Amino acid sequence: MRSRQKAIKGWRKHTVPAATGILCALLLVLPSTELQAQQDRHSWNLQLHTQLMDYRGELARRAFTDQTRGGMALSLERFFSEGFSIRLDAGIGQIQANDRLERSFVLPSAQAPRARRALNVQSDLGYADLLLVLHGDRPGLFGSGAFMSPYVYAGFGVLQFTPKADLLRGDRKPYYYYPDGSIRNLPPDHPNAQGAQVVEQDGDFETELANLNLETGGGYNTVTWSLPLGVGLKFRLADAWTLCLEGNYRFTGTDYLDDVGGGRVNPDLATPALQYAADPAGTIGDRVRGNNEGNDAIVGLGIRVGWAFGRSARPYRGPVWFAER
Repeated sequence: MRSRQKAIKGWRKHTVPAATGILCALLLVLPSTELQAQQDRHSWNLQLHTQLMDYRGELARRAFTDQTRGGMALSLERFFSEGFSIRLDAGIGQIQANDRLERSFVLPSAQAPRARRALNVQSDLGYADLLLVLHGDRPGLFGSGAFMSPYVYAGFGVLQFTPKADLLRGDRKPYYYYPDGSIRNLPPDHPNAQGAQVVEQDGDFETELANLNLETGGGYNTVTWSLPLGVGLKFRLADAWTLCLEGNYRFTGTDYLDDVGGGRVNPDLATPALQYAADPAGTIGDRVRGNNEGNDAIVGLGIRVGWAFGRSARPYRGPVWFAER
């Protein structure tokens, strides 16, 4: 009897820990297998996208300066196979640029090359895109259900923008730009100009620009087409959840995201206030305000979090299990 109890205790001593280890291993392996299988079965993906946004135009040329702003979007994606989907994006964002504040995080400059021109803009954006997405987590590439895989996309979109400028101080008085590059609270020809205080732009973009017709050639439409292109890296985090790191570039159908195109200052501006809006520092004169290098573009760098749901039309094929006899 004692020998039997001793044998049972020994069995428990060695077998229970072993069974516990096997169970733990199964708990680790099975969720990952189920995660990949379930994500492959989903036909829809809802995503939240947040990003840093910069632009290419007449007022800034460096990528991701201290003028970089952000944006966010909501996306709905429909999978038609493991490697192909169509995605609808709807989002908002903002870009900002300032001749006097153009600096790089890497190589800050004491004064931007075009600081004397003193043009600035903040443009609020709204967009809707229809995109074709090609995924790398499919057979023949990174493998079906891969934890990490790349993707690329291209599509067509509609973009709406509202450019504004910081032209007035808090007291609704204009900035006065002096030949030495400073900004002061009194004009240079004022009797007390020598005692004028040095001020800075307050960053309140209070003046809407789109309808002012500051350049020759007439006005422009604030709704335009765009061609978004992107590349990303997708990570599968948990059942139905993904995280994507993404970069994108958006071609646009306008040269006026910053209200500055290739025209000269409009000679028919009726008031000094409009003339000031077109040429705040009085340094442009009869020259063109911008250049003729093409339309403006938007650059983005961001993160997507996705939640997959729904079932695909293709049948589910579960993992194959083998058991020893």
